[in-house]
Amino acid sequence: MKHRPAPKAITQGGVALRRLRNDPQVVKWVKRLAADEQAKPTDLSEEQLAYVYEQVLARRGEEFAPSAFEDALRKTTPILAAPDITDWVSDFGAILGQPEMVDFWAQWMGPRPKRGPTAPYAQAKAFLSLVAMSTRGAYGTTAYDDLLNRKDVRELFAEHERLVSSIHGVAADSFSRVAPYSTLMRVKDKLTPPVLSLAMDANIRMVKELAKLYPGRGIGKRLMIDGTSIPAWVPQKAAWSDDPKTKAEMEARLRGRCPRAGFRIYTYKKDGKQTPKKNETIGETLINGTTKKWRGYYLVVIADQATGLALVWTLQDAASMEADAIIPLLSDLYRRWPDIDAELIAGDTAWDEDRWAELCETQYGIHPVFRLHPSTKPMLLPELVPGSKTAAVARLTAKGQIVCRRHGKPIPYETAETPNRDGARPGKYVKGTYRVRGRCSHGPHPCNRIGLAMSVDWSRLTHYPHFSEGAPTRHAMREAMLIRLNGIESLFNRVKSRNLGTAGPDRNRMISFETQQALLSLNLLSMTALALADQRMVAAGTAKAGEAGEAEAA
Repeated sequence: MKHRPAPKAITQGGVALRRLRNDPQVVKWVKRLAADEQAKPTDLSEEQLAYVYEQVLARRGEEFAPSAFEDALRKTTPILAAPDITDWVSDFGAILGQPEMVDFWAQWMGPRPKRGPTAPYAQAKAFLSLVAMSTRGAYGTTAYDDLLNRKDVRELFAEHERLVSSIHGVAADSFSRVAPYSTLMRVKDKLTPPVLSLAMDANIRMVKELAKLYPGRGIGKRLMIDGTSIPAWVPQKAAWSDDPKTKAEMEARLRGRCPRAGFRIYTYKKDGKQTPKKNETIGETLINGTTKKWRGYYLVVIADQATGLALVWTLQDAASMEADAIIPLLSDLYRRWPDIDAELIAGDTAWDEDRWAELCETQYGIHPVFRLHPSTKPMLLPELVPGSKTAAVARLTAKGQIVCRRHGKPIPYETAETPNRDGARPGKYVKGTYRVRGRCSHGPHPCNRIGLAMSVDWSRLTHYPHFSEGAPTRHAMREAMLIRLNGIESLFNRVKSRNLGTAGPDRNRMISFETQQALLSLNLLSMTALALADQRMVAAGTAKAGEAGEAEAA
């Protein structure tokens, strides 16, 4: 592998800001408007990124504090970059050689028969790993061909088996004679069910090791959540019919081979992703906006912003709403990393709902930073009892800014109050004050400090406000994190570079849902293992250089 230096943080007020032509978020919009998933973000410097986003916000008519935004971009600069793969066999050895991967391999076991020979589980694990992790493509025949005909590949796994055997005292399976392809395809189905849980356990262990290598650099501090399409090897068709019975029969036929492969279609509009209306036909949907459609699954990931690596993930039916995945994902994350010091979680408009903002704030103490979409909720608050805490508030603006009743003007943001969660287990609702406060200084009789409970509108009344007046630093962090959310798109692009989740005839051909889930889990796990191997090599090289310097000085 070839080490890549971490991205450089921006410099204050750089002249290079004027040379920007694009930024990752704009490219993402272009990709959606053009309905072209092949469009990729250009590689931009942080200086260019800051300037373009300043211009984008200016065109939206939003207030903006460039210096605060540049500072927020500096604070959220990723601390490492994914290494380049130079020789996939040796790099594969570096992945498997990590202690956490050795433990994972030892725990990843198939059922043992009461009598008779044991199935070739080691070869099946090698087969699945080659499909998921290598750069050779996602076809099972290609992976099997490597295992059967390449001596260096067989020796790599045989050596790994001996290492696992010496550490964990388990029998090492032989790679001297590779089992038939049909046998490995049958045996793999017995190995796939436990992969998701074991892979996330090992993954979190490796991210914690990265946190030890980079103490105080924000690993686990800022989270991102997003999803991507995973087309299944089934006809990419929808069950469209005016007759409910006919539609149900068509859907059952289309799900015949893959029962959990649902159909999903949505349009890209300026307000975000929108699903078709109840009575809208597929033709009308195609006319009303740029459309993405597929039959298969949805991969939803919570990733760490500082490293760009996945933390926990889930695969679900594409017909189900991806936003619901935040519940099991946060539960999985805190079960495996209970002392994670997460401060915020960023996401797109799919998560901009009161229930998800409330969940993050009240049950986990994480501040939601979700991209705001136009709300249909009333902004005018009813007349309240004089003397009550909210009697001084007339309404909210579209961005959640409090308008005082006496003067009828928006007031600057001052603070957000949330209770202390000391001692409360993750996922437990903590009662207390959840309130956003502002300060009215309108003369001649200012209202002074007034506030409103977050429960009035969890998605608009947030710790990181949707406007900059009174809180330019917090607002800048919100905008910076919504830019950094593109980092999770890079993660998905790396998944699809292995032909996992790609569309068209080159998509992965495994039928089983558990196998698809296992392959994606192995792929995400390999990214973390490769990053950790790279950083450990860098740390070891630095240590050796330091020892040599001390010896020379002595």
